[in-house]
Amino acid sequence: MQPTQPGLWVKPDGSRVYLCNCRGPCDGQWTELKTSKQYQRHAKYRLTPEQFLLEQAQAAGGPAAGPVVPLPVVHAAAPPRPLPAQARAAQHAGDPYADMPGLDNDNDDDPEPPRAPSVEPRGDSPMNIDKANPELQAIVEEINDFIAQHVPDLDLEGEQPNPPGDDAPPPPDPEFGYGEDVGVPLRARRQEVCEALECIRDIRNATLSTSGLDEDTVDRLCNPPCGVPPLTGFERAGMRMFLARGDGSEDNYEDNRAAIVELHNQDEIPSYDQIKHRIANITGISTIRTAMCVNSCIAFTGPFADLNDCPTCGQPRYNPWHLTRGDKIPRCTFETFPVGPQIQAMYASPENARLMRHRAQRTQEIRDALDADPASLVDIDDIYCGKDYIREVKAGRIKNDDTVLMISLDGAQLYANKSSDCWFIIWVLYDLPPDARYKKRYVLPGGVIGGPNKPKNIDSFLLPSLAHLSALQNDGLQIWDADQHRQFRSNPYLLLATADGPGMAYLNGLVGHQGAAGCRLYCGFRGRLKPTANTYYPAATKPADYDQEGSSHGDVSLRERARTAAEICAEYAANLRKVIVAGGRVSYQRIRLETGIAKPSIFTGIRWTLPLPTGFGADLMHLITLNLTDLFVSLFRGTIVCEPTDDVDDWPWAVLRVKATWKAHGQLVAAATRYLPGSFDRPPRNPAEKINSGYKAWEYLFLHATLHLATEAERLGPGSLYLQWTLENYIGNITREMRQHVTPYANVSERARRRCLIIALWAMYPTIFEADDGHNPATSHDLGDGYWLLHARDRSPSTVTGLERDALVQYLADRNIVVDGAVALRGVRWARLQLPNGQITRTAWKEEALEMRGKSPRRSRMVKLDDGRIAEVRYFFEGAAEGDRFALAMLSVFSAPNPVLYRETFGTLWACNYVGEASRVVIDAKQIVAVVAMVPLPCTAAEVAEPGAAERYESRFFLVEKPGLDIAVLAGIAQEVDGDEDDTA
Repeated sequence: MQPTQPGLWVKPDGSRVYLCNCRGPCDGQWTELKTSKQYQRHAKYRLTPEQFLLEQAQAAGGPAAGPVVPLPVVHAAAPPRPLPAQARAAQHAGDPYADMPGLDNDNDDDPEPPRAPSVEPRGDSPMNIDKANPELQAIVEEINDFIAQHVPDLDLEGEQPNPPGDDAPPPPDPEFGYGEDVGVPLRARRQEVCEALECIRDIRNATLSTSGLDEDTVDRLCNPPCGVPPLTGFERAGMRMFLARGDGSEDNYEDNRAAIVELHNQDEIPSYDQIKHRIANITGISTIRTAMCVNSCIAFTGPFADLNDCPTCGQPRYNPWHLTRGDKIPRCTFETFPVGPQIQAMYASPENARLMRHRAQRTQEIRDALDADPASLVDIDDIYCGKDYIREVKAGRIKNDDTVLMISLDGAQLYANKSSDCWFIIWVLYDLPPDARYKKRYVLPGGVIGGPNKPKNIDSFLLPSLAHLSALQNDGLQIWDADQHRQFRSNPYLLLATADGPGMAYLNGLVGHQGAAGCRLYCGFRGRLKPTANTYYPAATKPADYDQEGSSHGDVSLRERARTAAEICAEYAANLRKVIVAGGRVSYQRIRLETGIAKPSIFTGIRWTLPLPTGFGADLMHLITLNLTDLFVSLFRGTIVCEPTDDVDDWPWAVLRVKATWKAHGQLVAAATRYLPGSFDRPPRNPAEKINSGYKAWEYLFLHATLHLATEAERLGPGSLYLQWTLENYIGNITREMRQHVTPYANVSERARRRCLIIALWAMYPTIFEADDGHNPATSHDLGDGYWLLHARDRSPSTVTGLERDALVQYLADRNIVVDGAVALRGVRWARLQLPNGQITRTAWKEEALEMRGKSPRRSRMVKLDDGRIAEVRYFFEGAAEGDRFALAMLSVFSAPNPVLYRETFGTLWACNYVGEASRVVIDAKQIVAVVAMVPLPCTAAEVAEPGAAERYESRFFLVEKPGLDIAVLAGIAQEVDGDEDDTA
C-alpha cells in the first residue's frame, strides 16, 4: 500500500512504524522510522498544512490563502566534481574495511538531535550516506593542497627520523563501535567535519573588507596615523577620571564630573559617553558584533551564516516581533575584539614601541650565540629559546617586523549556583619581554561568548577572531612605529593556541583525553579500553589477563625516544586526509577511532602558524595543580575508584586511609597556617573538613602528560610562559568588575571592551597616565632594583651590641672597613622589606612583639638568600661608614638541611634546625630573593621513642616555598603594602 500521509502506520505483518517524507533527513522520500522519538526529531522538516497549500497554489499559479510561513530558499546542488587522486587512494587503496557493508538506514536511536544542513540542503538521499558528498569535493580539493604543505620536506633542524631497524611497536588493531568523549559528541557525526571545512575556507579567504569591520577601521589598519593626536586639558581630565578606577562605573564618573563642574561651571569636562567615544576614535578600537543562538549553541557564522534558526535547538535567530515589521534584529549577540587595532596601539608611543622590539633584539642575540657555539643555549628562559620558534625564524616565516601571538580560550561560571557559562578569548603578545607581557595592561581581550550554556560549536564563535587574523596575514597590518618614525607591514604570526583539556578538544579537533589516541600533543600513545566502559586510559603496561580488542598491544616503554615534530606533523596530516574524505558515518567513526581526529582544526585556515598540531601546547596548570593533585590525594586516602579484584588493604601508599590519620593530618595542615607568610595568599584549611568545599588548588601543588614536560620545554620554551594562568587571571579580573547582574553577559562583555580601550590608551599615552607604585616617600625608602624598605622605622638610631655587633664588624671587615673596638655602632632599624617579586619580608623585631601581645601573625620573617641558605630576619637597618651608606639585614641562619631526610625523599624534604640566638649574620638586604615558610616538622613514631626526642626535634622545621611565585611575578601580582602588619592567622 502506498502511504498517503506521515505518521504511525501498522504494516500488514502487524509491525508498527512511523512514516515520514520530510525535506530534511528523508529528502522528500517515504522513509520508515522505528521509534516515535525519531519521528518527532524530523518534525521541523515536515511541511505544515499552510506550507503545503502554498506550494500547491504556487504550482497551479493561483493565490495563497491565509497566512503562511515562507520556506527557506533551496539552492540547486553544485555539480559533482571528482575527488583528488590522493583522496581516492586514501578511500580505497589498501582499506581493510573496504568490504564493510554500507549503512542501510538511520534508525539507530541516537540521543543527539539531528543537525540541520549547514548551508545547502543535501542533494543525495540519506540512505546512501557512504557516498561522497559532492558539495564537499571542492573544499576537499582546496584544503588538500593546504594540508599537504604542512607535511612533506619539513626542515626541522636538529630532529632526525627513527633510525632504520628501530623496532617501534606496530599500530594497534582498530577498535570499532566505542564512542570517545570530550569536545565532541559521543556519537560523532561527519557533519561536523563538513562544518569545520567551511569555517576553514572562510578563514583562509578572509580579507579586511570582508572580516566584519567598518570602513573607518579598515582604512586605519591600512593607513595608520603617524602619531597620536594632542589632548586638550579637559580631555586629559576626563581620561584621568575614566582610568581612575579600573572597575569604576559610569555613575562614578558622572558623579566626579558633576562635582568638578559645580566648582568650575565653565569647565567643559566631557560626559562619560563623550569621553568613551573620544577614546574609541583616538585608539581605533572597534568590535565585531555577531548573532548567536540564545541557548549558546552556535554563532551564525560560516556554515550557519544564512540560517534563520539554530540547527541544534531550533530557536529563531531574529526577534519575531521585529521580524514582523521587516527588521532583522538578532535575539542574542556576542562581541569579538579585533587584535589588529590593538597591535597598532602598542607601537603608538616610543616607550611602548621599544618594548615591542624586545623579541627581535633577543632573537638576534640568541641566533648570534648559536652561530658562534651551537651548544651555548643552556638556559631556556623564554619562548625565543624553543626549537620551533628558532626554526620558524631561520626559515624566514617569522621576521623582525612581524607580531608573534598566542590565543587562549577558556570558560567560566559567572555564578556558582546557576547555569551561567561564559567563555573568554585573549591574545598574548610574545613581542613584549616576559616581565611585561602577562601584566593586566598588556593582555589583550579577544572576545566574550555569553551563556547561559556551553557552546555546541565553538568554531563558529572563533571564526570572527581567526578570520580577522587571517585577513591581517593576507592583506598585511600596517603599523606606525613612534620610536623609529617609520611605517612598516607586519604579518601577525600565531605561535600557539592554548586551552584546558576539554577546551583543547574544540581547538585541535582531536577526540580528547578519553579517546583511544587521547594525547593532546598527538604523540601516538595508544590508550587501553576499560572493559564494560567507553573510556580509554593511557596505561603503558598491559593489564594482566587482558584481551580487549584494539587495546591489547604490548607494554610501552616510557623511556622510548619521543617522536619529533616532523613525525607528528606527517602522521597528523595523513590521518586528517583520511578523516576528510571518509565517505559516510560508519567509515568516519571507524577512521576517527583509528586516528584520534574528530575533525579538521579550525586553525588549519591560518596560514602563518606552527605546523599542525604542534601549535597546541600542553596545559601545565590544570595538569599539575588539579589533575595530578586530585589523583595523588585519592591514592593516599585510598578513595580512588578501583575494581572489585583490587584490594585497597594491599595499597602501601594509602597512608591516609585510616580516618583518624586523615583527621590528624588535616589538623597539622590547619596548624601550619601561622607559619605561612601572608604573601602565600589564602591560608590552607583543614583538608579533612574542607576537601569538598572549594579547597584551593595550589595548596596541593606538589601520568602520561608529565612525560612531555621536558621535551615540550625544549620545543616551545618554558611551559609557564604559555599556560592557562594568564587567562584565568584575566577572567578573575574581568568578572570582579561586573556591576550589572540583570544582564551579566552583556556587562562582562562591556567590561572587556572597556579593558581594550584602557590598554590602548595607556599604550598611546604612557607618560600621562603614570602608575602609582603604592609607596609613600614618608614611610618608605627605595633601595633600587625593586627593593623598598617599609615602615615601621626607628625614630632614632639604635646601638648594635653583643653577637650582633660582632656580625656587623665582620661584614664591614669583609669590605676592608676596620672598626675600632671602642666605637659604638648604630643603625636605624626598619620593620619590612618589599622584594622585586612583590613579597614583603617582615622581621622578628615586630612579629615577636605582636606574639607577646597574644596575636598570631602569619610569619613572614623567614627568607631564602641568593646562595640558597634559609634565615630568619631579625631586623633591617641602615647605616653609613667611610662615606658609604648600607641597607642591611640582621639574620639568624638555619642549619644546613638534614642530608639523610633530603636523600631519602629524593631532594623534596628540606629539614633544618633553628639556631636562634646562637647565630647572627649581617648581609646586604638585596641578597634576599624570596619569603618562605619554615613549618615545624612532626616526629615520626620511631623518633618519638628516642631518648630526649622532645629537646632534639623541637627546633626542627621544614621548608615551604610559594607555589607559582614565578608566574605571579610575571603577571605583576604583588602583596599589598598597606595593611600588611595586621595580617594574622
